[in-house]
Amino acid sequence: MKKIINGEKGITLIALIVTIIVLLILSGITMVTIFGNNGIITKGIKSREENSHGQIKDEIQLEVNNYGMEVHLEISDLTLIDHLGKEGYFKDYDSNNKKDSYIINIERFKDSRLGKGKDKSTGDVYVVEKENEQSDIVVLRYYKTSTEVEDLLKLNGE
Repeated sequence: MKKIINGEKGITLIALIVTIIVLLILSGITMVTIFGNNGIITKGIKSREENSHGQIKDEIQLEVNNYGMEVHLEISDLTLIDHLGKEGYFKDYDSNNKKDSYIINIERFKDSRLGKGKDKSTGDVYVVEKENEQSDIVVLRYYKTSTEVEDLLKLNGE
């Protein structure tokens, strides 16, 4: 067996405790950076949501532009809602039964991870509806929950 001599160098208990404290501080900072309110995970979820919104906004805006060209060239006499319904953008469209709002048919959009809800009361649904009761402006909205609503796109009036 070796004898421990007083002059021999080694790790002291204080150095070990300081090292553990530094590692705990670094792991705490890392956890906040990854999981905090402004962390990597939160930003990734928000980015995925914005990407889904952008995809749906772009495709609907293209169809609204097509509708505008048809109206301008006098090819179509449909309203914007009827045009979008005829093109299959709504889950529940019936030209004989007009409604105040229509749920977007999310199956039309590739790789959309949002908009799979059933109706406005359950949330996670894209809806096209009039901006308000007095307006003819049609709006694309995303209902995250029944109370948390985001206007994504204002469309031409009917």
